[in-house]
Amino acid sequence: MNLHLVFLMCVQLMCSTVNDTKESSVPPSSLIGKWEMQNFTTIATKQNGTVKSSVNEFKKNTGISTVWEFFKDGKLVITQEGESQETKWSIEGNPSFQSDITNGKLKITGGMSKQLAASFGQDELIYMINTRMNPSTEKPTMNLEVDITKIGRYKQCIMNYLYFKI
Repeated sequence: MNLHLVFLMCVQLMCSTVNDTKESSVPPSSLIGKWEMQNFTTIATKQNGTVKSSVNEFKKNTGISTVWEFFKDGKLVITQEGESQETKWSIEGNPSFQSDITNGKLKITGGMSKQLAASFGQDELIYMINTRMNPSTEKPTMNLEVDITKIGRYKQCIMNYLYFKI
């Protein structure tokens, strides 16, 4: 398997919108380094209002390691099964962060991001992002969330990806 799976996941994450395009000039230190995806959760609201949730323990179920490495200079390297894709990242909006990020918008550019975004009528690939120390695992965690309602059959559909810092 190549980066195809990473790009498919990115395709699923394309449907968020951006209202504030102000970028932060100081990268939050909590983001710099390597992050490995553990799982993703889909929360779907059916047309009748019923909420359906499912968790995919991606790493555990597939044995595939997906690692995102953030650099201070804005470079992002996504690696899966030994194949890497280099992109760029920035934090948009006015996230609240000192050592952690709260309610930020992570913008990914370069590589295949523009083509994937365009295929869904989007200009940019944007994730809602939160980082924090998880008290139960004592590991830094990163949550990436996006509304993917536009590509599904549900009234609302949210994807949430969980990464641990490695």
